[in-house]
Amino acid sequence: MKPLTTGLLAIPLFPLLAQADTQATSGDTSTLANLFWGILPFVILVLFFFIFLRKPMNRSRQLQADYKLHMERQVQHMERVEQSLDRMVKAIEKKD
Repeated sequence: MKPLTTGLLAIPLFPLLAQADTQATSGDTSTLANLFWGILPFVILVLFFFIFLRKPMNRSRQLQADYKLHMERQVQHMERVEQSLDRMVKAIEKKD
């Protein structure tokens, strides 16, 4: 399975994981432990999205750089064509 599919299947399981241990095995649990287990799923989600969205962002930057290079070459080409047309117009004017 693809990692994205695995992640999308794992996200609905977070509530089940949160309710998996409803009884404290060693008596009362500390507030710090409860806070840790309460925040951990959100940290995992943020890390998951950061890792998998990083590749498309890098690809997007590369596409932007390629597009910029393409546009620069396009401008250079248009300038050369314009110069060539100017030379042709001058040559035609000299003939008249």
